[in-house]
Amino acid sequence: MTITLGIFLTYLEDMCPVYNEKVLPTRVVNGLLFFTPKSFYSEKNAIYMCPYHRITEERLQSEDYIVFTILPQNEIPDMQKNVIYFPSHISFMEIANRYHHLMNQFTSWDKTAHQLLLEGCSFDEYINHGTRIIPYPIQFFDPSLNVTAMSIPEVDVPSEFYDSAEIGYAPPDVFSKIQHSNILAQLQRSSKAIVKPSITKKEDFVIYRCHKTQNNVIGYTLVYCGTTKPDQGLVDICELFFTNLDLYYLSTQKAQQTSANMYGYFLSALMSSHKGKGEKWISDRAKSVQIPTTSNFQLVKMHFDENTDAAKYVCNLLHRYFPHLYAFLFEGELFLLLFSKNLTADKPAFDTTLKQIDEILDKYPYRYYISNPFTYLSDIYYARKQCNEMQEITSSKQISYGKHMHYLDFIFYHCFHYLERDYDLDFLVWPQYKKICQYDAEYNTNYAQTLKEFLKNNGSLKETADALGMHRNSIDKRIKKIESLFDINLSNLQSMILLHWSIALAEYKK
Repeated sequence: MTITLGIFLTYLEDMCPVYNEKVLPTRVVNGLLFFTPKSFYSEKNAIYMCPYHRITEERLQSEDYIVFTILPQNEIPDMQKNVIYFPSHISFMEIANRYHHLMNQFTSWDKTAHQLLLEGCSFDEYINHGTRIIPYPIQFFDPSLNVTAMSIPEVDVPSEFYDSAEIGYAPPDVFSKIQHSNILAQLQRSSKAIVKPSITKKEDFVIYRCHKTQNNVIGYTLVYCGTTKPDQGLVDICELFFTNLDLYYLSTQKAQQTSANMYGYFLSALMSSHKGKGEKWISDRAKSVQIPTTSNFQLVKMHFDENTDAAKYVCNLLHRYFPHLYAFLFEGELFLLLFSKNLTADKPAFDTTLKQIDEILDKYPYRYYISNPFTYLSDIYYARKQCNEMQEITSSKQISYGKHMHYLDFIFYHCFHYLERDYDLDFLVWPQYKKICQYDAEYNTNYAQTLKEFLKNNGSLKETADALGMHRNSIDKRIKKIESLFDINLSNLQSMILLHWSIALAEYKK
C-alpha cells in the first residue's frame, strides 16, 4: 500500500498548508524525517521537516525531496516547487503525529482488507470494509451497467445517486446518457480513477473507475462527490480502495462471474433472513438477474454425501449445461432455483429436469431436497428452512426415500419430529392401521404394503397393480377385502388422511 502526497495533504487541510501548484500531489510518500545538519537526503520522495532558515541552501532545492517547513509570522513564502509551508502556530511534532496516525489508520485498513480476502468474504463484506475510508456514496456496476451494490454513508447524497440507486438496474435515461457519452471509452483506457461531471447533473462531480482483469472489463465503480470537485488526495484515497477491489475481483475469480452470477448475491441475501422488503424491492432486483417473479418456484438443495469439494465443481458444471437452473452456492451448499410458468405444475415436471442432471452426475453421491412451490422470492428463506429440515431429519432417522425428497412427501415427518418431544408416537397411530399391521404379521397378507402403494399412486388400481406386479382385478378385490375386514372406507377423505398419516408415522419410527 502506498500513500501519496495528495492523501497526506488532504488529512492536513485543517493545518492550512500552502504550496506551489506545480507540486505533484500524486507522488508517493516514502517516509517522514526530521532535518538535521548530518542529513544527506538520500530518501527519494521522503518528506523532510526543515527549519525555514535552512531551505535556501542549495542541497534543498532538488525536486527529488519534499520539504515541510514552518513559515515565520509575517514572512512571505517564495513558493519553491518542492516546499510546503505551514503557519507559525503549527509545530513539526503535530505534523509528525498526524502522519503516523494516518499511516497506522491506512495500514490497519489495508491489513484487514487482505485478511477478509484470505478468509473468502462476500462482496458486500469487502465493500463495507473498503468504504470506511470513503465518506461519499458509492455504486458498483457490472459490465452491462446494472447496479450490483451500493454504499450510502450518513452524508448529503447528490441527486444522481437516487436517480440510479435501485439495486439491479440503471434507469433507461441514465443508461442512455452513459452509453452515448465518451466516458466509458475513457474509463476503459485508463488504469486509474478519473474525475468527471455527473451524467445527469453537470454541477455534481463523480469519481469513476473501470475494473479489469486480463483486459476484460468486469465492473465500474462510481463515487458521488456532490458539487465540490474532489482534490487529488480524495481521488488517491478512492484509488487505494479501487486497487484492493481489483485484487478482490482477481483473487476470487469474479472476472467471468460478476454479471452472470449476480443473482447469487441477491439470492444469498434473501436466504440469510426473511427480508420483508416488499414486492417492489424483490421485483427490481429480480429483473437485474432475469428471474421472473410471477412463476412457480421451488428451491432444491443438492447435498453431497461424501466429497465436500464437489459442490463448487458441480455448480460450475450446471452453469455450463443447465444455465436456466440458477445454480448457486450458499454457505458451502449447492442450491438450484427451479421455476415453471405453469403455476399448477406438479412434481413430475421438476423431476424430469432433475433426472437430466442425474444422467450427467451419475457417479456422484448426492440427494435432492426440494421445497414446496412458492410464488414470491421473499419466501426463499422459508424454502431453505424446509430443505435443511428435510436433510437433518431424514438423515438422523435414516428414512429411505431415494434420491429425491419433496417437502410435500416430508411434511408428516416434520410434524412427527416435533411431536415426539412430548408424545409417545404410538398413541398417534390410527387404530385401524394398527389392526392391519397386526393382521399382516399373523397371516402374512401384506395388506399394509398394498395400502401404501395404493395411496402413493393416488388410488389408481392399475398403477398400484403395476407397482406390486399384480393384475388390476386382483388389486381391486384386495382393496375391497381390506375395507370389509377392517371396516374402513377408502373413498372417505378422513380415512385416507388417517391412513396416510399412520403409514408415514410407521416409516418415521423405523
